[in-house]
Amino acid sequence: MKKSFSVLIVLIMLLSLLSACADASVREYEPTPTVTPRPEGVHDFKTAYESMDPDTVVFTIGKDKIYWDELFYWINSSMLRIESQFGAMPLDDMLTEDESFAEFIMEDVKTVIVQFYGLNKELEKLGIGLSDESKAQFEEIKKANMERYCGGQVSDEEFFNALSELLISERVYKYVSETSLLHQDGFAALYGPGGEKFSADKTLAFAEERGYMRAMHVLFSFENPDGSQKIDAEKLNLKKEAEALVSELRKIGAKDKLTEEFKKRVLERGEDPGAAHLIDGYYFTEGKMVPAFEEAVKMAEMYKVTDPVETEFGLHVILRLPLEADGVLD
Repeated sequence: MKKSFSVLIVLIMLLSLLSACADASVREYEPTPTVTPRPEGVHDFKTAYESMDPDTVVFTIGKDKIYWDELFYWINSSMLRIESQFGAMPLDDMLTEDESFAEFIMEDVKTVIVQFYGLNKELEKLGIGLSDESKAQFEEIKKANMERYCGGQVSDEEFFNALSELLISERVYKYVSETSLLHQDGFAALYGPGGEKFSADKTLAFAEERGYMRAMHVLFSFENPDGSQKIDAEKLNLKKEAEALVSELRKIGAKDKLTEEFKKRVLERGEDPGAAHLIDGYYFTEGKMVPAFEEAVKMAEMYKVTDPVETEFGLHVILRLPLEADGVLD
């Protein structure tokens, strides 16, 4: 799989252009491009998009050409996903101790694009194409998008002109929408619509081979509601509270009772907003969590509560859990 080094140059050019100045909107793949309001004065997406012709080939994957308009779409998507968790931020802000927001986006976008095109090639080899049902679904999605962005049914030309004002080209809209449906068709053909053809044992073996881990955590955040950092005395009190929780949880012997009690504490005391939506724990692979958190999970025994683990986000009390097939698929 060949990639031109120019992708790095192009990404750096874009990221340097996304500096403060204008009200802007970004798109996220849901599976069709949509528009989400963004705070003013953070990034100037229009200037960045117009810095290059949309038809410019920025790099290739094998014989497939990746154009500027598509690369721009994926960068927007990556930025929105991260900023939905951490808030809008300058690109030179540090997302972790070792990686800036811009550096993370560069790696994330390359990974997503390579995976997208790689999966398409594998489905092509297997003779799996877009089904008639998915083609019809695409037309229904397009009609719904016309209602949303144009206020009613309009011609394709009018619709795509409206999308172009949102910095989404016709090519990108069709590719992202149809590829999403193709991947659904591929999954259904290989594993069944609900994954029923893929046994739990195979799912777990797949996850274990790739180093998946699962953990719950109660976060004692170092950040105040107004965004300021707690002072040292407050952090010391948090440490005492976290240690007391560890001591209490370690007195619970039964695994199922410990798990349920830990879930309760995540909801009642934890300060990670994402944990409440992933109440059965985070599933992740190496490099996806901050290093101290990841290392603590690696070293932990199953159903054992860790000592408080400090990261830039706060103190984490962690419970490592075995993988479950449904969680891996989700």
